[in-house]
Amino acid sequence: MKLCLKEIMKRIALLEQQKAEILSDEAQNCTTTYGLGEDRLPIEYDFAYARAAVKAVDNQVRYCD
Repeated sequence: MKLCLKEIMKRIALLEQQKAEILSDEAQNCTTTYGLGEDRLPIEYDFAYARAAVKAVDNQVRYCD
């Protein structure tokens, strides 16, 4: 299905918003700070998942038609 330029631009804007949300979540959750003597908790942040999600959004933008 062919889309007009305005529809493509709207779709790209939505995808860029998704990407911004992923990167914002990454910025908030990718680091953990511990005090001296505190036990380390298991890391729940999945960097590989975030990178794959960003790559998927970028691919959708790249091949948007």
